[in-house]
Amino acid sequence: MKNVKEKIKDDTNIKMKLDEMKNSNIKASDSFKIKLKKSIQRAGSFMAGMIMPVVSILIAWGLLAAAFLGSYKVDASGNTEWVKKGWFNSEAVGQLIEPCIKYLIPILIGYTAGNMVYKVRGGMMGAFITMSIIIGSEYIYSNMAADWVLGDKTAKEVGSPNQIVGAMIVAPLTVYVYKKIELTYINKIKPGFEMLVRNFSLALWAIVFGLATFFSWGFVMYGISYVMVAIIELFTKFKWLFPFMSILTEPLRAVFLNNALNHGVMSPLGLTEVAEKDYSAFFMVGGNPGPGFGLLLAYVAWRKQQRGAAAGSSAIQLIGGIHEVHYVYILAEPIMILSTIGGAFVSLTIVALFGGGAIAPISPGSLISVISMSGSAMRILINVAAVFAGALTSFGIASFIMIFNRKKSANLQAVTVTDEGITFEENKKEVIQPQVAFNFKNAKIIKVACDAGVGSSAMAAGILKKWVKQNEIDVDVSNCAVKDLTPDVDIVVTMHNFKEVASENSPNAYIYTVKQYLGKDVFTELQQKLIAAKKGE
Repeated sequence: MKNVKEKIKDDTNIKMKLDEMKNSNIKASDSFKIKLKKSIQRAGSFMAGMIMPVVSILIAWGLLAAAFLGSYKVDASGNTEWVKKGWFNSEAVGQLIEPCIKYLIPILIGYTAGNMVYKVRGGMMGAFITMSIIIGSEYIYSNMAADWVLGDKTAKEVGSPNQIVGAMIVAPLTVYVYKKIELTYINKIKPGFEMLVRNFSLALWAIVFGLATFFSWGFVMYGISYVMVAIIELFTKFKWLFPFMSILTEPLRAVFLNNALNHGVMSPLGLTEVAEKDYSAFFMVGGNPGPGFGLLLAYVAWRKQQRGAAAGSSAIQLIGGIHEVHYVYILAEPIMILSTIGGAFVSLTIVALFGGGAIAPISPGSLISVISMSGSAMRILINVAAVFAGALTSFGIASFIMIFNRKKSANLQAVTVTDEGITFEENKKEVIQPQVAFNFKNAKIIKVACDAGVGSSAMAAGILKKWVKQNEIDVDVSNCAVKDLTPDVDIVVTMHNFKEVASENSPNAYIYTVKQYLGKDVFTELQQKLIAAKKGE
């Protein structure tokens, strides 16, 4: 009997240990997933953060290029003449185009990336390193790798590519290493020598890293260029393949990774192709407002409860170029991703078959930007046709889904629109509270945070600002990228997907997370807490 009891006890202990191991493995798996998600979100936010401040200059460059682009050609008699490729013939203004895209824009990106890592000192280092890789790559392409094959030509014939990719990679990495090294001694300087040491520290490390990247990055860039050229040639030779990118790109855009995708992937590919043939179809992948516009029109046509919101959102999508307004509908009803995939597929088919594209990144992705960046009358016709063909296809697929799914759609959350924004009646909120009790009375700073800190978070911040002003609440409301949240923030409003990053960057903040952050009802609970604390109601 004793042996039987001991055996039962041993079996129980073994079972408990197995359960503990199982629970431990589950926790480890969940922890890994959370860390992986946070890493992907941080990378996407950082990529968007490097590019977004420079978008205005990219637009300025694109408009100038559309109007005054040209190049020198040698005629049969050996004379050099200026040949216009843009709308107007101006040799003087045309001189501005190439230096801007070759030097100015990469250096601005390098500065911005460095500043994100190490503030002003990092910005200075990032700008210098970017200049180093621009000149260094030119030297390597003209001398050390002159005979290397790149497509159908040699590296010397092709010339060094645009260094936007280089600025996005080399500048932040170099500044990160520089920051780690400098912080080991920079705060231990004796009084009176601070300025001297700081100036010479930055100068000497700039020389070290500048020379290192000068003689190395060109070879890395050759490898990147080789891959980009191969991708471009693949989609050029097999035009039927180009539209299939929509199967990958549309789901990524629907989870708010649009800025990272557009500016981190499509823009570098497009700018590489522009160097070869003056325009690129890659810019139409992320800059096309058609598929989202078609989806929103389907909601206008078939969903009475959501008609008002969808009508307002469709105008924002097509004219304003803020695509985030249609992502919320896909998140609320994931099957609708099929409509935007179908619409994007048709749009890219037209662009690929008929030679559509743009001469610069299309940002924001509005119909106005598409027309402005097309660069020729023929491409305007092709691109506009692609936009509306994509919209019509998306509308058709979404309509089909809605008509044959009416029972399910009847149970969907109601959506209305007012001058205060979009309202999702069944939108559930989740709050991550700081470890200590939060005192709303002392709250001074509210941040509405999203992936890149633009688009829908700016609109949501505007809604809260209006409410704060109307109710005379003493708090400062603004929007930012989730990566830019700081410990001094009191309240963070963000999407559920970014809650871990938000709570890590602002550990003392009241984290208010929602599935969609455009809407009046989304903020009701937060507004009530603020009113009660600030006014004692």
